[in-house]
Amino acid sequence: AGPLGSALGGAAGAAVGIGVDVTVNAGIALMQRESFENDVSEAIDGMILELKERLWPEIERVHGIWFDHVENLLETNIRRTG
Repeated sequence: AGPLGSALGGAAGAAVGIGVDVTVNAGIALMQRESFENDVSEAIDGMILELKERLWPEIERVHGIWFDHVENLLETNIRRTG
Protein backbone atom coordinates (compact mmCIF):
# COMPACT_ATOMS: atom_id res chain seq x y z
CA ALA A 1 0.00 0.00 0.00
CA GLY A 2 3.06 2.21 0.16
CA PRO A 3 3.38 3.46 -3.44
CA LEU A 4 -0.37 3.32 -4.05
CA GLY A 5 -1.08 5.14 -0.79
CA SER A 6 1.45 7.81 -1.68
CA ALA A 7 -0.14 8.29 -5.11
CA LEU A 8 -3.64 8.50 -3.63
CA GLY A 9 -2.45 10.86 -0.91
CA GLY A 10 -0.77 13.08 -3.50
CA ALA A 11 -3.89 13.11 -5.66
CA ALA A 12 -6.09 13.93 -2.67
CA GLY A 13 -3.73 16.73 -1.63
CA ALA A 14 -3.71 18.15 -5.14
CA ALA A 15 -7.52 18.01 -5.30
CA VAL A 16 -7.82 19.83 -1.97
CA GLY A 17 -5.27 22.42 -3.09
CA ILE A 18 -7.11 23.02 -6.36
CA GLY A 19 -10.43 23.28 -4.51
CA VAL A 20 -9.02 25.86 -2.09
CA ASP A 21 -7.47 27.83 -4.96
CA VAL A 22 -10.74 27.89 -6.91
CA THR A 23 -12.70 28.93 -3.82
CA VAL A 24 -10.26 31.75 -2.97
CA ASN A 25 -10.25 33.00 -6.56
CA ALA A 26 -14.06 32.98 -6.66
CA GLY A 27 -14.16 34.95 -3.41
CA ILE A 28 -11.69 37.53 -4.70
CA ALA A 29 -13.61 37.86 -7.98
CA LEU A 30 -16.85 38.37 -6.04
CA MET A 31 -15.28 41.08 -3.87
CA GLN A 32 -13.81 42.89 -6.89
CA ARG A 33 -16.93 42.61 -9.08
CA GLU A 34 -18.53 45.85 -7.91
CA SER A 35 -15.29 47.76 -8.45
CA PHE A 36 -14.97 46.26 -11.94
CA GLU A 37 -18.56 47.15 -12.80
CA ASN A 38 -18.01 50.73 -11.61
CA ASP A 39 -14.85 51.04 -13.70
CA VAL A 40 -16.61 49.74 -16.81
CA SER A 41 -19.57 52.05 -16.22
CA GLU A 42 -17.25 55.06 -15.89
CA ALA A 43 -15.42 54.10 -19.07
CA ILE A 44 -18.67 53.75 -21.02
CA ASP A 45 -19.98 57.07 -19.67
CA GLY A 46 -16.74 58.76 -20.70
CA MET A 47 -16.93 57.28 -24.18
CA ILE A 48 -20.56 58.41 -24.61
CA LEU A 49 -19.66 61.92 -23.47
CA GLU A 50 -16.75 62.09 -25.91
CA LEU A 51 -18.94 60.84 -28.75
CA LYS A 52 -21.56 63.48 -27.99
CA GLU A 53 -19.09 66.33 -27.59
CA ARG A 54 -16.56 65.56 -30.33
CA LEU A 55 -17.87 63.08 -32.84
CA TRP A 56 -21.53 64.08 -33.16
CA PRO A 57 -20.86 67.71 -34.21
CA GLU A 58 -18.46 66.47 -36.89
CA ILE A 59 -21.01 63.95 -38.14
CA GLU A 60 -23.63 66.71 -38.36
CA ARG A 61 -21.19 68.96 -40.23
CA VAL A 62 -20.28 66.29 -42.78
CA HIS A 63 -23.92 65.28 -43.11
CA GLY A 64 -24.81 68.88 -44.01
CA ILE A 65 -22.05 69.06 -46.60
CA TRP A 66 -23.12 65.78 -48.22
CA PHE A 67 -26.74 66.86 -48.45
CA ASP A 68 -25.75 70.24 -49.87
CA HIS A 69 -23.72 68.49 -52.56
CA VAL A 70 -26.54 66.07 -53.36
CA GLU A 71 -29.02 68.93 -53.55
CA ASN A 72 -26.75 70.88 -55.91
CA LEU A 73 -26.21 67.83 -58.11
CA LEU A 74 -29.94 67.15 -58.31
CA GLU A 75 -30.70 70.76 -59.19
CA THR A 76 -28.01 70.73 -61.91
CA ASN A 77 -29.29 67.43 -63.28
CA ILE A 78 -32.90 68.65 -63.32
CA ARG A 79 -31.90 71.82 -65.18
CA ARG A 80 -29.98 69.81 -67.79
CA THR A 81 -32.72 67.24 -68.38
CA GLY A 82 -35.73 69.45 -67.74
